[in-house]
Amino acid sequence: MIRTIWAVGRNYLEHIKELGNTAPVSTTGEERGEPLIFAKAGGCVVANGRMLRYPSFSKDVHHETELAVRLKIEGDGRASFDAFTVALDLTCRDLQNTLKTKGQPWELAKSFVDACPLGDWVPVSRLGRSSSDENFEALQNLQLCLRVNGEERQRGTTADMIFKVRELCDYLVSRFPVQDGDVLLTGTPAGVGPIAPGDVLEAEIVGFTRANWGVRTP
Repeated sequence: MIRTIWAVGRNYLEHIKELGNTAPVSTTGEERGEPLIFAKAGGCVVANGRMLRYPSFSKDVHHETELAVRLKIEGDGRASFDAFTVALDLTCRDLQNTLKTKGQPWELAKSFVDACPLGDWVPVSRLGRSSSDENFEALQNLQLCLRVNGEERQRGTTADMIFKVRELCDYLVSRFPVQDGDVLLTGTPAGVGPIAPGDVLEAEIVGFTRANWGVRTP
């Protein structure tokens, strides 16, 4: 059972621009800043092929397609990963905007029932690398894609992450009580948008894994 899903906000510049948010780093790289981390409950997960419930308290749920990694704590205390997959960080955008305006936490908009559809895990061995460093590097050359009712909505590459997976893992263990089996969502590229009951969602890490979910009313 997944205990905690650690998620990263504002990790792709074009997605930051489409929502009118502020980047965590300057465009020149002169001010490094820190990643924006929030948590989703492990119970939010919806397995591949299942139906997910559209929340009754929102009228504007958005898809956010992401690379997810399953974390592993090494003997030296550093975080690595033993598998990866595609995930959706579903977001009640209407509620999130209201909460942000009030300066309140995002949990209601991010950690509701069925808020994290998760694909089948791909073992790290599929990357075909011989070391942990090389595996982390390989994660930065993956293509993400999402189709809704057969229409492509999102396509992006993990090469465009502001904070790479390795530094996200290092940051997490330096700040939070990360445990083996926790999941890291690494941010979404541009193209987020609304879903509705009756939709069929198909998310993919090109060449590695594909997952699909239907959307139903509560």
